[in-house]
Amino acid sequence: MRELYKRLMQDFNTLDAENKDVELILRPYSKTMYGYYDPRKRRIVLYIYLDCGKSHLIPYPKLWDTFLHELAHHLQYTTTN
Repeated sequence: MRELYKRLMQDFNTLDAENKDVELILRPYSKTMYGYYDPRKRRIVLYIYLDCGKSHLIPYPKLWDTFLHELAHHLQYTTTN
């Protein structure tokens, strides 16, 4: 999980985003979502497994897409509030 976190953060740092003041949290599994943004804590949470047995890792492109989606929520929230 540490290597995945490092890769996501390296890719994140290559973006020319205005407000990068957001925390990234990796969690194992959710039945209903790939991730979410918590505006109160300025936190992006990504779920990295497709199953509760932690045997099917979500492919990196899907994690990255989810991260970008949640980052868009962060940017929307922090630039309008």
